[in-house]
Amino acid sequence: MPPRREPPRARAAALALVSLLGACNPLRVDPETDALSRRVLALAEAGDSASLSAVFHPKLLAADPWGALRQVRDTLALLRPDTMELVGYNINATPEGMSSRYTYQSHGGGGWFLASVETYREAEALLVTGVNVQRLPNSLQELNAFTLAGRGWRHYLVLLLALTSAAVCLGAAIVIARTPMPRRWRWVLVSMLGAGQVTINWATGEMTVSSVFLMLFGAGVAHAGPAGPWSVAASFPAGALIALAWRERYLKARKSIVVVGDVKGEPDPVEARPS
Repeated sequence: MPPRREPPRARAAALALVSLLGACNPLRVDPETDALSRRVLALAEAGDSASLSAVFHPKLLAADPWGALRQVRDTLALLRPDTMELVGYNINATPEGMSSRYTYQSHGGGGWFLASVETYREAEALLVTGVNVQRLPNSLQELNAFTLAGRGWRHYLVLLLALTSAAVCLGAAIVIARTPMPRRWRWVLVSMLGAGQVTINWATGEMTVSSVFLMLFGAGVAHAGPAGPWSVAASFPAGALIALAWRERYLKARKSIVVVGDVKGEPDPVEARPS
């Protein structure tokens, strides 16, 4: 489902990109690729086309990238970057080689921007296949912050569903745990399971729905890295309802056994009367 308000084009692209890249483990960053990507951005800012030609992939040179690179150079020169922070990367390995895209957030006198460098490693050669720079209205940390201000009704609805589902699952687990019933700890686990899932990207408002999904505690919150967007997920507390129904059935059955036992053990007042 589309969000109520569409973010600016640059922001939407940045959020989508970091959504894919932000959860990567920073320990897996390739130092050589990182160094080459930073060097390429510095060369693009300086307009050093000769040095760039030496690291560009032949397919990129055949596509005549210089018009786009002039725009990258002008943008970097206007923003005057003084910081360069790696915020995510994406790697795709194939039998022929490995392509990657490293994305950096930078700030300068002209504001914030997002820069990405695409590379391709074939045998021992590491070459650049693309460079892109786009401006941001603010830092990704600010754009993707978890806040209630300025959100649409879908955000509040999913958040309310998540809180309600979590409360029902937790409450059912407590009730089951305090009931002396057979296999109650198994039922405690069942009561904490939610069925299905509806997830909302807290930054963009994009929603996804999955009917075949089991979620612990009936709700969840995820953060795609320090600069990535938050997401909130809610599910139907089916496990809690099933566990509570089973508990109610057990209590009724036990009460029925007790009542029948009392009736059988109590003497009939008419038969007990002396003749």
